[in-house]
Amino acid sequence: MTRLVLVALLALAATAAAAAAKDPRRAITAAGQAHASRLAIKAGDLPGADWKSQPPTPGRASPRCPSYDPDESRLTEIGDATSRDFVRTDGTYVSSGIAVFASASQGRAAYAAVTKAALPRCLGEFIAKSGAPGAITVIAAGSFSFPRYGDRSVAFRVLLSVLSGGKHIPAVIDAIVLDRGAVVVVLLFGATGTTLPTGLEQHVAGRVAMRF
Repeated sequence: MTRLVLVALLALAATAAAAAAKDPRRAITAAGQAHASRLAIKAGDLPGADWKSQPPTPGRASPRCPSYDPDESRLTEIGDATSRDFVRTDGTYVSSGIAVFASASQGRAAYAAVTKAALPRCLGEFIAKSGAPGAITVIAAGSFSFPRYGDRSVAFRVLLSVLSGGKHIPAVIDAIVLDRGAVVVVLLFGATGTTLPTGLEQHVAGRVAMRF
């Protein structure tokens, strides 16, 4: 049950599907869409053979808070893709969202807009509010050291306590944001009751970055 709860929470935390006033304008092109789809996480990007995939949850929403409300309304998105959700029985979750913009300068502007220091705290608050009152508590939120992939990248971590079956279960959600040229990639990782497997995030980020 706890693993299913985390999958649902991470689905809420992923790339937006519904347009908001400050979201980029959409002018999807065949080339832009093909580029975005090529960068989405595939089963072959994941180490081991015990992953199960499922369709991404529709109607995803981006976290927005008083302290974190990025304005991308002057940007134009020409490609947009979301990977399938990949889960393991040990409670590990991986997914990705990709946006391709009209130019490299717009890609840099989008990266700068979304990777504010307030993002992880807002993400934690967003997830906590999605559950029953008191069921999810944010323990800590911030950035952590991660190798650079693409032109620039940053890593954020949210530590949570999830009340399930009368017990408080630790959970971790990591968001790795990569940018190269006109492309911004968000990689989401999560685990409940345990830490994320050593090397998983770098392995996946490296595989995706090879396709930039």
